[in-house]
Amino acid sequence: YVCDWIRDPADLVGSAHFHHSWPGQMPLTIGVAEDGIGQVITFDIPAPVLEARRGQHEAQLQLDLDNFWAPDDKLELYLNDRRLEQVKFELRPKQGAEPYRVTCTVSCDRLVAGDNRVELRLLEHSQRVDPFIGLMGAQLTLPGARNED
Repeated sequence: YVCDWIRDPADLVGSAHFHHSWPGQMPLTIGVAEDGIGQVITFDIPAPVLEARRGQHEAQLQLDLDNFWAPDDKLELYLNDRRLEQVKFELRPKQGAEPYRVTCTVSCDRLVAGDNRVELRLLEHSQRVDPFIGLMGAQLTLPGARNED
């Protein structure tokens, strides 16, 4: 499951056929969560897909961030209001902004049928010109179903 990109409303095709396109969730600007509430994206998982993956199965959450610096920036991830542990931050090769790939393994038992909320809480951000980080991509990969293993 991949989060959709926000479409430019000024685009001729997008504005003429707005009812055919999803509103999108990214790119998403994330600032420091001074009130303790972060930015949320959702993954809509159908019940039959999820039920076939209960038990020992694990999903993989992957986020791509720009203008993020792991030693100084503190980011917490929550899935359906429960904090995710063992989150890995990997610096990606790119010129300019600091791109990171964030990954975390999640038990399929923690997912729910319907909307699964991933909250990104930026607790600390190093003092740089840009006060925000950007979520440029988000993907939740579910393993093969029991009968596909």
